[in-house]
Amino acid sequence: MPGAKARAAPEAAVVRVGPSMNPQDTANIAWGFATLGLMPGAVALAVLEAAIVRVGPGTREGIKSRNVDRLILDTMALAID
Repeated sequence: MPGAKARAAPEAAVVRVGPSMNPQDTANIAWGFATLGLMPGAVALAVLEAAIVRVGPGTREGIKSRNVDRLILDTMALAID
């Protein structure tokens, strides 16, 4: 399991760049947290959730349909922990 500093770094990055993340960035971050088995802190999770809503299917930027299932599974994996 990564140390505290290693766990804090992606959370800080999400908070910093979350408002400008594109669909691929959003999917990659959700995948990264889920793959590492890490649950983002409350602030980072709120930013990630806002990005998912902002770039999700049916939006102008729109996540590609082939990535929707992966994003859903990764987000569910975060919720399970």
